Amino acid sequence: MPFESVFTWPLDTVISLETSRLKEHFRRFYLIHDAIAASVLAFPHGQFDWSKPQNSLLRGRTDLAIRVPTIVFLPSALRNEPPPPVELVLTKVPIASENDGTGVPNLDITRWTSIYVDAAVAAFVLYCEAHIDHVKTRYGQISAFPPRWGFGRVVRNALAHGGEIEIRDAKFAPVSWQGLTYGPAQNGLRVIGVDLHAPDLLLLMIDMDIELGAVTPST
Repeated sequence: MPFESVFTWPLDTVISLETSRLKEHFRRFYLIHDAIAASVLAFPHGQFDWSKPQNSLLRGRTDLAIRVPTIVFLPSALRNEPPPPVELVLTKVPIASENDGTGVPNLDITRWTSIYVDAAVAAFVLYCEAHIDHVKTRYGQISAFPPRWGFGRVVRNALAHGGEIEIRDAKFAPVSWQGLTYGPAQNGLRVIGVDLHAPDLLLLMIDMDIELGAVTPST
């Protein structure tokens, strides 16, 4: 059955992204996560057990978290083996009093948050650039973009302006997603690392792809 949003996808269920446009974007993000995790886990003892894959939770501004496979993609890359399947598991976690953009219960990556943001930003920008022409052809002028792509375009533009909203047209109609609204009144507002963390960018990317009818969960 079709799902209107990633926020209505089944929870705690393995969802394959193997046939979606999101596959390579998530694969690269997972590989970066593995590299950081391997460093953090190995440093105290000089080694760690590669045979015991783990999971980490990455949570942004909502209670919807991404369960990220840990020490899964890096071993295959180092052995020059085909990468494992790209899968996604979503779960709900309480929103903490302070949102550090990680929400990781078994791996402290707080000090690495900026690297995660950079990885998610790269994935988001590459995704937008890969499909923006299709969106323009399908919907025409920017004002006719579907809601999530309208919001995503504003975020993509912010990424090109130091993470700050760049809307100077006073007639620009505000765009919204998951309780966030950006319009002319928010011009100059810093949003990356404040309103939006790495997991939020990944969830927004999924939502934008769903809006195009390009990805549906398959378990």
